[in-house]
Amino acid sequence: MVDKPFKTYPQLVEILINSHGLIVQDKQNAIELLKIIPYYDLVNGYKEHFMVNDQYVKGMTLEYILLYALFDKSFQNILFKYSVYIESRFKNSVAYAISNHFGVATNDYLDITKYTNSSNSNKRNKKIKLFNTLNDTWKGSNISQPTLHYVQTKDHVPPWILFRNISFSSIIDLFTFLPQNLKEEVASDMILINISSHSKVELMHIAITIVRIFRNIIAHNLKFITNTSNHYEIKSKAIRNHLLGTLLTQDDIANDRGKNDRFSMAISTVLLLGNEILLGQFAKDIKILQAQFASTEQELKVTNDYFKNIDIPFDIPERIAFYAQALNEKQI
Repeated sequence: MVDKPFKTYPQLVEILINSHGLIVQDKQNAIELLKIIPYYDLVNGYKEHFMVNDQYVKGMTLEYILLYALFDKSFQNILFKYSVYIESRFKNSVAYAISNHFGVATNDYLDITKYTNSSNSNKRNKKIKLFNTLNDTWKGSNISQPTLHYVQTKDHVPPWILFRNISFSSIIDLFTFLPQNLKEEVASDMILINISSHSKVELMHIAITIVRIFRNIIAHNLKFITNTSNHYEIKSKAIRNHLLGTLLTQDDIANDRGKNDRFSMAISTVLLLGNEILLGQFAKDIKILQAQFASTEQELKVTNDYFKNIDIPFDIPERIAFYAQALNEKQI
């Protein structure tokens, strides 16, 4: 006998009602909902928020959880959308620095000797593996567009073309192997707040990695509401104090909010977008989502509960606007 035997949709609905104490007003509708949002996602995906000792809190309804799940996915979609802009901006920035210093000929800028060395064997092996991947991208057997077009019609593949065909993770790894002066150029281009070059490089690497980690969580439909970026943390006291009054409050700092949690993804997104138009649209998209879930008392409760549960301030759109204004006025 297996631990988790197959259950039909009607059986799953009965388990939700009889074993977990969930209020289901329309069983047939519940069956249709389970075809859209899997049973595992409904129960295990949000149990920290709605269950105690495997029982739903008194009065919890399937309809409420559905609204909560819809809001969750909508908010994640906004974060994912802007992570794509960040990836594009980051790839362009790295490509610009490399082209400017190493040239645009593939053999020149993919010369591994131009990048930093390490006495750590794991880092050396990682570097070798990365450059094997970069070279396979333009002269391997499975070349994709637009790199393929350049291989077939040009005498070289410039960085800004090749980097379109490498992963977010690979371009971050390449950044870590850049010489220090190139790292500082990229970090200064991406991080616009007034901190030291060394701090910008450190923050650049942490913030871009946090965005990548959470984007992977979102893309693979993993548990966004409780995940963290592990040891990648925005923990520098100087940097956190620098963001005081825009993205962070004294209460956030006192309670370590925004270090490696969901809020850190939002903060990292703001720090890396840079562009005032994108920042304004980012804030607007969140504000629109909040407004869309404000027609009924239940929707308002979903919205407030969601931000409270994932520890992101409800006024995050206003904070982004404060940050953008301070950045524009060169006050941070």
